Amino acid sequence: MAEVPGSLRKLVGLLDSGNKDVRQSAVAALSSLAFDTANRRAIAAVPGSLEKLVGLLDSGSEDLQERAAGALQNLAGGALSEGVQEKAARALVNLAADAANQRAIAAVPGSLHTLVFLLESGNEVVQGFAATALNSLAVDYVANQRSIGVISESLEMLVALLGSQREGVQGQAASALGNLAADETNKRAIVAVPGSMQKLRALMASDNEAVREPAAGALAKLGMVQYIKSINICGLRNL
Repeated sequence: MAEVPGSLRKLVGLLDSGNKDVRQSAVAALSSLAFDTANRRAIAAVPGSLEKLVGLLDSGSEDLQERAAGALQNLAGGALSEGVQEKAARALVNLAADAANQRAIAAVPGSLHTLVFLLESGNEVVQGFAATALNSLAVDYVANQRSIGVISESLEMLVALLGSQREGVQGQAASALGNLAADETNKRAIVAVPGSMQKLRALMASDNEAVREPAAGALAKLGMVQYIKSINICGLRNL
Protein backbone atom coordinates (compact mmCIF):
# COMPACT_ATOMS: atom_id res chain seq x y z
CA MET A 1 0.00 0.00 0.00
CA ALA A 2 2.93 2.31 0.63
CA GLU A 3 3.54 2.26 -3.12
CA VAL A 4 0.13 3.76 -3.91
CA PRO A 5 0.72 7.53 -4.26
CA GLY A 6 -0.81 9.43 -1.36
CA SER A 7 -2.34 6.35 0.27
CA LEU A 8 -0.49 6.67 3.58
CA ARG A 9 -1.05 10.42 3.69
CA LYS A 10 -4.77 9.79 3.34
CA LEU A 11 -4.73 7.18 6.10
CA VAL A 12 -2.82 9.52 8.41
CA GLY A 13 -5.29 12.26 7.54
CA LEU A 14 -8.15 10.03 8.68
CA LEU A 15 -6.68 10.04 12.19
CA ASP A 16 -8.20 13.52 12.50
CA SER A 17 -11.66 12.35 11.49
CA GLY A 18 -14.55 13.37 13.68
CA ASN A 19 -15.90 9.84 13.32
CA LYS A 20 -14.54 7.49 15.97
CA ASP A 21 -15.03 4.40 13.79
CA VAL A 22 -13.06 6.00 10.96
CA ARG A 23 -10.21 6.87 13.33
CA GLN A 24 -10.15 3.32 14.69
CA SER A 25 -10.05 1.83 11.20
CA ALA A 26 -7.25 4.17 10.15
CA VAL A 27 -5.16 3.35 13.23
CA ALA A 28 -5.75 -0.38 12.76
CA ALA A 29 -4.65 -0.15 9.12
CA LEU A 30 -1.51 1.82 9.98
CA SER A 31 -0.66 -0.61 12.78
CA SER A 32 -0.95 -3.59 10.43
CA LEU A 33 1.06 -1.87 7.70
CA ALA A 34 3.78 -1.00 10.22
CA PHE A 35 4.75 -4.67 10.51
CA ASP A 36 6.55 -4.21 7.18
CA THR A 37 9.89 -2.38 7.26
CA ALA A 38 9.28 -0.37 4.08
CA ASN A 39 5.85 0.67 5.32
CA ARG A 40 7.25 1.68 8.72
CA ARG A 41 9.65 4.06 7.05
CA ALA A 42 6.96 5.41 4.76
CA ILE A 43 4.51 5.98 7.62
CA ALA A 44 7.15 7.73 9.73
CA ALA A 45 7.94 9.99 6.77
CA VAL A 46 4.36 11.27 6.53
CA PRO A 47 4.29 14.70 8.22
CA GLY A 48 2.41 14.57 11.51
CA SER A 49 1.99 10.79 11.58
CA LEU A 50 3.70 10.19 14.91
CA GLU A 51 2.21 13.31 16.47
CA LYS A 52 -1.31 12.24 15.49
CA LEU A 53 -0.82 8.73 16.90
CA VAL A 54 0.53 10.20 20.13
CA GLY A 55 -2.48 12.49 20.28
CA LEU A 56 -4.82 9.50 20.14
CA LEU A 57 -3.28 8.19 23.35
CA ASP A 58 -5.27 10.90 25.10
CA SER A 59 -8.55 9.92 23.48
CA GLY A 60 -11.43 8.84 25.66
CA SER A 61 -11.63 5.47 23.92
CA GLU A 62 -9.65 2.61 25.47
CA ASP A 63 -9.82 0.66 22.20
CA LEU A 64 -8.46 3.62 20.25
CA GLN A 65 -5.68 4.11 22.80
CA GLU A 66 -4.67 0.45 22.51
CA ARG A 67 -4.64 0.61 18.72
CA ALA A 68 -2.55 3.79 18.73
CA ALA A 69 -0.14 2.25 21.24
CA GLY A 70 0.12 -0.81 19.02
CA ALA A 71 0.96 1.28 15.98
CA LEU A 72 3.59 3.22 17.92
CA GLN A 73 4.97 -0.02 19.30
CA ASN A 74 5.41 -1.38 15.77
CA LEU A 75 7.13 1.82 14.71
CA ALA A 76 9.37 1.88 17.80
CA GLY A 77 10.54 -1.67 17.25
CA GLY A 78 11.39 -1.25 13.61
CA ALA A 79 14.72 -0.60 11.93
CA LEU A 80 14.05 3.13 11.76
CA SER A 81 16.10 6.21 12.44
CA GLU A 82 16.94 6.93 16.06
CA GLY A 83 14.76 10.04 15.91
CA VAL A 84 11.67 8.02 14.98
CA GLN A 85 12.40 5.37 17.60
CA GLU A 86 12.87 8.11 20.18
CA LYS A 87 9.50 9.73 19.44
CA ALA A 88 7.66 6.41 19.47
CA ALA A 89 9.41 5.27 22.65
CA ARG A 90 8.61 8.59 24.33
CA ALA A 91 4.95 8.08 23.45
CA LEU A 92 4.95 4.65 25.10
CA VAL A 93 6.59 6.17 28.19
CA ASN A 94 3.86 8.79 28.44
CA LEU A 95 1.17 6.14 28.09
CA ALA A 96 2.81 3.81 30.63
CA ALA A 97 3.06 6.63 33.19
CA ASP A 98 -0.68 6.25 33.82
CA ALA A 99 -1.25 3.22 36.04
CA ALA A 100 -4.63 2.70 34.38
CA ASN A 101 -2.81 1.88 31.14
CA GLN A 102 -0.61 -0.91 32.54
CA ARG A 103 -2.98 -3.66 31.48
CA ALA A 104 -3.81 -2.03 28.14
CA ILE A 105 -0.19 -1.72 27.04
CA ALA A 106 0.69 -5.25 28.12
CA ALA A 107 -2.31 -6.49 26.13
CA VAL A 108 -0.86 -5.10 22.89
CA PRO A 109 0.91 -8.08 21.25
CA GLY A 110 4.68 -7.65 21.39
CA SER A 111 4.63 -4.39 23.35
CA LEU A 112 6.77 -5.61 26.25
CA HIS A 113 9.15 -7.37 23.87
CA THR A 114 9.53 -4.14 21.90
CA LEU A 115 10.45 -2.18 25.03
CA VAL A 116 13.01 -4.83 25.99
CA PHE A 117 14.37 -4.69 22.44
CA LEU A 118 14.81 -0.92 22.78
CA LEU A 119 17.00 -1.42 25.86
CA GLU A 120 19.72 -2.40 23.39
CA SER A 121 19.27 0.67 21.21
CA GLY A 122 22.44 2.49 20.27
CA ASN A 123 20.73 5.66 21.46
CA GLU A 124 20.93 6.13 25.23
CA VAL A 125 17.89 8.42 25.16
CA VAL A 126 15.84 5.59 23.64
CA GLN A 127 17.31 3.18 26.21
CA GLY A 128 16.21 5.54 28.97
CA PHE A 129 12.68 5.78 27.61
CA ALA A 130 12.45 1.99 27.35
CA ALA A 131 13.71 1.50 30.92
CA THR A 132 11.30 4.18 32.16
CA ALA A 133 8.33 2.54 30.45
CA LEU A 134 9.23 -0.92 31.78
CA ASN A 135 9.68 0.57 35.23
CA SER A 136 6.22 2.17 35.12
CA LEU A 137 4.62 -1.02 33.81
CA ALA A 138 6.15 -3.09 36.61
CA VAL A 139 4.98 -0.90 39.50
CA ASP A 140 2.64 -2.93 41.73
CA TYR A 141 1.44 -5.04 38.80
CA VAL A 142 2.39 -8.68 39.26
CA ALA A 143 1.30 -9.84 35.80
CA ASN A 144 3.59 -7.35 34.07
CA GLN A 145 6.45 -8.09 36.46
CA ARG A 146 6.31 -11.74 35.49
CA SER A 147 5.79 -11.07 31.79
CA ILE A 148 8.79 -8.74 31.62
CA GLY A 149 10.98 -11.04 33.70
CA VAL A 150 10.54 -14.04 31.40
CA ILE A 151 11.51 -12.14 28.24
CA SER A 152 14.92 -13.37 27.15
CA GLU A 153 17.78 -11.17 28.40
CA SER A 154 15.42 -8.54 29.85
CA LEU A 155 16.98 -8.58 33.31
CA GLU A 156 20.50 -8.81 31.92
CA MET A 157 19.88 -5.75 29.73
CA LEU A 158 18.58 -3.72 32.66
CA VAL A 159 21.62 -4.72 34.73
CA ALA A 160 23.85 -3.65 31.85
CA LEU A 161 22.18 -0.22 31.83
CA LEU A 162 23.26 0.31 35.43
CA GLY A 163 26.62 1.07 33.86
CA SER A 164 25.21 3.63 31.41
CA GLN A 165 26.97 6.98 31.01
CA ARG A 166 23.63 8.72 31.59
CA GLU A 167 22.53 9.00 35.20
CA GLY A 168 18.89 9.12 34.18
CA VAL A 169 19.24 5.73 32.52
CA GLN A 170 21.05 4.34 35.57
CA GLY A 171 18.27 5.48 37.89
CA GLN A 172 15.45 4.12 35.74
CA ALA A 173 17.20 0.78 35.26
CA ALA A 174 17.76 0.45 39.02
CA SER A 175 14.16 1.39 39.74
CA ALA A 176 12.88 -1.10 37.16
CA LEU A 177 14.97 -3.88 38.70
CA GLY A 178 13.60 -2.98 42.12
CA ASN A 179 10.01 -3.18 40.93
CA LEU A 180 10.62 -6.41 39.04
CA ALA A 181 12.20 -7.89 42.17
CA ALA A 182 8.76 -7.88 43.82
CA ASP A 183 8.32 -11.17 41.97
CA GLU A 184 10.32 -13.92 43.72
CA THR A 185 11.40 -15.58 40.48
CA ASN A 186 12.69 -12.27 39.14
CA LYS A 187 14.37 -11.56 42.46
CA ARG A 188 16.44 -14.73 42.28
CA ALA A 189 17.20 -14.18 38.60
CA ILE A 190 18.41 -10.60 39.14
CA VAL A 191 20.74 -11.62 41.97
CA ALA A 192 22.12 -14.33 39.69
CA VAL A 193 22.99 -11.90 36.88
CA PRO A 194 26.79 -11.48 36.96
CA GLY A 195 27.76 -8.07 38.31
CA SER A 196 24.24 -7.03 39.34
CA MET A 197 24.98 -6.53 43.03
CA GLN A 198 28.32 -4.87 42.37
CA LYS A 199 26.77 -2.37 39.96
CA LEU A 200 23.94 -1.49 42.33
CA ARG A 201 26.40 -1.04 45.19
CA ALA A 202 28.54 1.19 42.97
CA LEU A 203 25.54 3.42 42.27
CA MET A 204 25.13 3.93 46.01
CA ALA A 205 28.23 6.13 45.83
CA SER A 206 26.63 8.44 43.25
CA ASP A 207 26.28 12.12 44.09
CA ASN A 208 22.88 12.06 42.37
CA GLU A 209 20.00 11.24 44.69
CA ALA A 210 17.93 10.11 41.70
CA VAL A 211 20.51 7.36 41.21
CA ARG A 212 21.27 6.49 44.84
CA GLU A 213 17.68 6.05 45.97
CA PRO A 214 16.59 3.64 43.21
CA ALA A 215 19.79 1.65 43.73
CA ALA A 216 19.16 1.46 47.47
CA GLY A 217 15.54 0.52 46.87
CA ALA A 218 16.54 -2.25 44.48
CA LEU A 219 19.11 -3.64 46.92
CA ALA A 220 16.51 -3.61 49.69
CA LYS A 221 13.95 -5.47 47.58
CA LEU A 222 16.62 -7.95 46.57
CA GLY A 223 17.26 -8.71 50.24
CA MET A 224 20.65 -7.00 50.33
CA VAL A 225 19.84 -4.59 53.16
CA GLN A 226 23.32 -5.00 54.63
CA TYR A 227 24.69 -2.94 51.74
CA ILE A 228 22.60 0.11 52.57
CA LYS A 229 22.39 0.19 56.36
CA SER A 230 25.20 2.69 56.58
CA ILE A 231 23.73 4.97 53.93
CA ASN A 232 21.57 7.81 55.22
CA ILE A 233 18.84 7.97 52.57
CA CYS A 234 15.44 9.39 53.36
CA GLY A 235 12.80 6.71 53.42
CA LEU A 236 15.27 3.83 53.74
CA ARG A 237 16.64 4.40 57.23
CA ASN A 238 14.38 1.84 58.85
CA LEU A 239 14.92 -0.98 56.36
